[in-house]
Amino acid sequence: MRLHVLTETKSFRCGLSLVSAAVFALSSFSGSAQAASDTATATAEVIQAITITKGSNLRFGSFIPSDDPGTVIRPYMLGVPRDCTDGVTCFGLESDSGPAYFMVTGKEGLDYDVTLPADNTISINCKPSSSCGTSSMTINVFSSFPDSEGTFPSGSVPLFVGATLKVDANQDPGEYEGNFTVEVTYQ
Repeated sequence: MRLHVLTETKSFRCGLSLVSAAVFALSSFSGSAQAASDTATATAEVIQAITITKGSNLRFGSFIPSDDPGTVIRPYMLGVPRDCTDGVTCFGLESDSGPAYFMVTGKEGLDYDVTLPADNTISINCKPSSSCGTSSMTINVFSSFPDSEGTFPSGSVPLFVGATLKVDANQDPGEYEGNFTVEVTYQ
């Protein structure tokens, strides 16, 4: 009889070990599969838009044409007089001429480019209320300070623009005007 009890005890232990292994295996694989996760942060920086505000217009002042064509050169520098060449004689007060002036603001530390009009693309035309009819003159050789690029400091950057006005021989007398665009962009 003793032999019979020992055999049942061995069978019971063996059965218990198999049941324990099955329960462990089921508990390890039951429910959701093994997973891992982490969190990331989404970021963005909105850069201050460049603003440009005109302070004054480009003014070539008064001059007298002749039988020969010529030019009126208005430098971008303040305090530097205009220059009338060839068949053109400057007339009137020097203070009647001056460079265009803009204030440009952008994000401190970022670089910028200045784009001026190309040669032979800007004309000033006779004002409708003036006596010069359909006459026009062409503006060339735009120049600026800063010239073509720079880095925004804190605050605003002054931008001065000068150019050369081509005057025809015997240019019709009267008042002329026209627009041009200066563009400042981030590099």
